[in-house]
Amino acid sequence: MNIWAKSQGGQQRFLNLLVALNLGRSYLIKYKVQEIQMKLLLILLTLITAAHADDSLNVSRIGRVSNWSAVTSVLIEDSIAYTLTRSTGLHILNIANPRDPKEISVVPISVLANRCSKSDSLIYVAAMSHGLVCINVANILSPTIISTYATPSNAIDVAVVGSYAYVVDVLGGLRVIDISNPYLPNEIGSLDTPGEAHAIDIVDTLAYLAIASGGLWTVNISDPANPVHLGSLPPYCQDVVVQGNYAYLALMVSGLWIVDISNPFAPQLTSTFNTPGYVEAVDVSGNYLYVADGYTGVRVLDVSDPANPISVSALGSGIESHSIDVFAYGEVLAVADNAGGTWFVDIETPQSPTTLSRFMGIVNGKTLEVVDDFAVIADNSLGAILIDVSDPTTPSIRDFDDYYGYATGLASEDGSFFVTDDGGLLSILQVSDSGNFQTVHREDLGSECFFQCTVNSYGIGC
Repeated sequence: MNIWAKSQGGQQRFLNLLVALNLGRSYLIKYKVQEIQMKLLLILLTLITAAHADDSLNVSRIGRVSNWSAVTSVLIEDSIAYTLTRSTGLHILNIANPRDPKEISVVPISVLANRCSKSDSLIYVAAMSHGLVCINVANILSPTIISTYATPSNAIDVAVVGSYAYVVDVLGGLRVIDISNPYLPNEIGSLDTPGEAHAIDIVDTLAYLAIASGGLWTVNISDPANPVHLGSLPPYCQDVVVQGNYAYLALMVSGLWIVDISNPFAPQLTSTFNTPGYVEAVDVSGNYLYVADGYTGVRVLDVSDPANPISVSALGSGIESHSIDVFAYGEVLAVADNAGGTWFVDIETPQSPTTLSRFMGIVNGKTLEVVDDFAVIADNSLGAILIDVSDPTTPSIRDFDDYYGYATGLASEDGSFFVTDDGGLLSILQVSDSGNFQTVHREDLGSECFFQCTVNSYGIGC
């Protein structure tokens, strides 16, 4: 626990508490000080459980800013984004304004939640070792888990059609789960696959599986209890999406394959396309294919002629962290970032996509300062983070200043925030009238500042 209090003129103005206990969520709370006149003090806690904090510190939680780990996938429906992460579960965002996404609610899932599928008011999550998790999102302000179903190893992808959930299990192949009663899911069929199974897409009565050592598999699911393997096309396959007579395959280091599936018994390679990164996932919308290309960002291909895919644009300057999934929804592309958070991109003109926003919580917050309606966090991974706490029940991230190596120290004085990093850089930041960071000054202090900096009338110390 790191507790730091600052006093001026005998009056205690702020009490900042940061508990670093390795959980995937951060909580904005108020702390009541009994020794002085009542003041509301906003603090950020990263803790093992909320109950532990309430009991040990005599605090009450009034809001939360989610602490996201790596984002694994995104599904969008009716301006609501359902975002999955590796350790914090399902995050539901309102993206009616994709330039300013707002988190609505969170469903904690303690293991990697890999992909999901939605049917009516139910979200089905492939939650690796937890199997298939069913979440009722009829009330998106208060979603609840209503059932789970264990699969043989790790559920990695799921597609829902009618009363059935088709779950891809890494070592267990295709599992068909009857979800006519979502409170009591029941497996009715299965199909073993060679090697590790990774992904699924379904069109009508045909399922298309991406398999590590088996490549693309076409499967007849007209009888859900008895799925039948029809055809295949090696080699390795990481992801698959189908449109019309073509399947688009993500092959990691081997790039992208476009496959003619007009004859599901004998899929035929139509064309290939190499990218500078690792093709981890694909999505198609109209004549354009969107490629999550790992560390090089997102690629956009014109596939109006599947035999001759053409690269029309790339978005890597801002999304180079590690793009692992993409989801095209109308004129917006959602990008899952393995380094944390979700990017929203304007694809109205696919030839010139532009980043609208990045929704991301705190990865490794070190210390917190609050001035007026704003809180600033020094985060090891993200730098300085500006949070609007004018309504403490719904805090929202407004801006990032990621100029640093690892932001390690933070203090405030007279409306300015002083941030230091492990390389000795001091940045003085203020909040502009528009509610964003503005840089007042940067200076190399010439020594590493691993510890919190202090600010008073005599100067700055680390």
